[in-house]
Parts: sequence; C-alpha cells; structure tokens
Amino acid sequence: MKKLVPIIILVLFIGKLLAQPVIADASNFPLPGVVFSVDHVQDTSGMSVTGANSIWSFDKVVVNNLSTLTIQDPSSTPFYSSYPTSDFAFVQIYASTLYDYLLNSPNKLECVGNAIDLGTGVGQDFTPDPQTWFKFPFNFGDTISDSYYEVGANAESLFLTYDGYGTLYLPTITYSNVVRIRMDYWFGTELMWWSTNPLFPVMYFKRNLPTLYAFTPQPATSVDNVKAESSIFIYPNPGNGKFTIERTKNKVQSIKIYDVLGEEINGNPLIENGQWTFELKDSAKGIYFISIFDEEKNIVKKKIILQ
Repeated sequence: MKKLVPIIILVLFIGKLLAQPVIADASNFPLPGVVFSVDHVQDTSGMSVTGANSIWSFDKVVVNNLSTLTIQDPSSTPFYSSYPTSDFAFVQIYASTLYDYLLNSPNKLECVGNAIDLGTGVGQDFTPDPQTWFKFPFNFGDTISDSYYEVGANAESLFLTYDGYGTLYLPTITYSNVVRIRMDYWFGTELMWWSTNPLFPVMYFKRNLPTLYAFTPQPATSVDNVKAESSIFIYPNPGNGKFTIERTKNKVQSIKIYDVLGEEINGNPLIENGQWTFELKDSAKGIYFISIFDEEKNIVKKKIILQ
C-alpha cells in the first residue's frame, strides 16, 4: 500500500492544477438587463491575499449600498455613436449616471470608453488605442503589458497580472472560481476580482479614493441568470466584405441581417466547413445588426461594422 502513496499525491497535485480557473473568453458575459448592487466594503484588510486557492473573507464586514450597475446593450445607450465597436456596456447610477464601453474580440477584452458622464458627456475616451482588461486565455501567473491612449492625454502603459484564484465571501453571497487581477499603472495599483462562470466583476479596489467595492446580483437576477446564452464571434469585425460566424455551443440554424433603419438585407449566407459566412461587399459602409437563430431557438443579436 505504501507504494500507492506517491501515485495518490501525484493525482491530487494534478487535480489541484486542473482546478485553476482560466479566463478563456467572454462568451459567458452577463446578458443585457442584469443588475448588480454596488456596495462599499468598510474593511479592506483581507484584500491583499494572493496565490492559489485563496480565501477572501468579507462576509463579516460592514457594507453600505452605494449604487447599481446594469449590463446594457451599447446600441441602446446615448453615447453609442462614439463607441460603435463596443459589445458590452456597464451603466452605473450614483450621484450621476456613468457609462463604460467594452470591446470583445477572440484574444482580448478591452475598454474603449470609461466613466462617460450622462450629464456632461465627459469621460475617458480610449478609442485611439483601447485599454486591455484581459487577454484570452488568461492563466494563473500570467502577466501582460498593454499600452493605451486616451483622447486629450498622453499614451500610457499598464501591467495586468493574474495573481490569485479562490473563493470570495461577501455578507450575502459566496463566489467560487474567482480570479484576482492586479493592474499596475504608472500612478499606482488597482485590483479587480472576477467570477469566471459567469464572467463578471465581483469586487474592485480603486486606488485614488481608496475604496473597495463589492458587486452582488440583485434578487431578480440570480447568478445562474447572468450566464450568456451563447458563445459567438463574428470576424473580421470591422471588416470590408466577407464575415464568418464562429460558435462554440449550439449550431446556427439561420441568420438575418439588418441595416441601421431596420431593413432586412441579403448577405448571401452560406455554410462553409460547418461555419456560416455572409458577404456585404455591395452594401454601404456602416453598422449592421445580425440576428442569429440556433437549434434551441435562442436568438442572439450582434453588430458588425462594414468598412
């Protein structure tokens, strides 16, 4: 029996390695309409924990509700024309209403607009060179560097490090498979904790206040409901004619293409090697919307830009 001990230890070690959550893509990002409570965490002493199988314990600390954060379709927001390539929008309502715009691609998630104020229209415009939030895949121990450029400011750089994973305990909810991302800017360090299934922020340390925020789905939107229904990419996007739909879950049954006026157009959709393609070479340059119907009767809407 003693000879089995090294084998058992090896199996347990391999199992531990396999338990490391990987941010593979943003296919399970929350659907539009999901609402989170944003709470101020009074005690920040437990946030410095890093490494494998970490425990972040905030279940006994005092939290004060500050605002709400809603996932919204960017095309329904007032600043969409300034960020037409964005795929997701965060809307935070506090003293004012602020909008964040995110761009999703097969190899990274980027911020193209940050804290755009509804009243003034002022915020951080990163459209010349977006700020990276993740690379895909993002594994425990990975560090990446990113340069970004804000309109009206100088080009800057930051380092993103996936430096911990484990379980996060809050007063009303426990998140498992959480990863911690360390963001090192020239002006200091900020921290973000993300749930990986579904993919959404669960805690954020903002350096300049300094304040620790926690995000909790409101009762009407449970954690299960924030999982995206599909895993779809359309590429290249922007593109100049031919587009391909890549899906990793249910098979695509049909697609419909609409212009910005809601008129359906013919994109000559075809199936090539199990993937759907369509062409807009004879269409006017601009924004188009794609409705994708799968075998389980889900409808997923995406937007593309024809250059």
